[in-house]
Amino acid sequence: MLNRLFLVGVSHVSEESIKLVRKVFKEKDPEIIAIELDEKRFSVILQRIMNKKTKRTRTKIPSITKVGVKGFLFGTIASFIQRRIGKNLGVSPGSEMEEAIRLALKHNRRIVLVDKDIDLTLREVSKNFGFKEKINFIVDILKAPFKREQINFDIRKIPDRKVVDEILSRIKSRYPGLYKVLVTDRNRFIAKKLFRVLVDNPNSKVMAVLGVGHEEAVLKFIRNFENKLSKNQIEFSYSYRVV
Repeated sequence: MLNRLFLVGVSHVSEESIKLVRKVFKEKDPEIIAIELDEKRFSVILQRIMNKKTKRTRTKIPSITKVGVKGFLFGTIASFIQRRIGKNLGVSPGSEMEEAIRLALKHNRRIVLVDKDIDLTLREVSKNFGFKEKINFIVDILKAPFKREQINFDIRKIPDRKVVDEILSRIKSRYPGLYKVLVTDRNRFIAKKLFRVLVDNPNSKVMAVLGVGHEEAVLKFIRNFENKLSKNQIEFSYSYRVV
């Protein structure tokens, strides 16, 4: 089953990621392209593709009433940081996902959305971002300009496994609630969706475009699901959206 799955680990503001998406698509010629997006974010990127004359796409900021104050602030800050980095590098945030969608539309391939609803994720962030993590967040912001210990990598490129592991380890240590929501829970969610796609389409190759930090864990979950399936120990409760 896994020999039909091709994970493309990308950085969301990297030109190198766009080239990698093109390269894997050309080499593997998949029938299905799975992307780490929900319907809301997919719609934003699709609109950006369809309206080529628009130089700048406004990203809809989620409502506080939907996602909670902490979730709202986190989403707004994260979106602002991505836009600033992307502007400095000349790459729009999500350009690698946009390229995957373009390829699918051009070559008439199925697109599958495999990420959690963004509002649900931010609501969970709001619930799980505890007092200690808030203190750590404030401390980290205040110490950032004076902190000498840094993880050095070129943000124009896709970070290697060692760098990714180091970043995830630090997030898990400093922000365990955030790590659970954004990493652990989403890894399992994405893996279940991809596994269902593989089972439902036994003759199809699937290219999955995911953030580089998700690859290893998602593969581990899928191997576990495959093992359970062989022993009839798994029930399918997750569906997926084909667009």
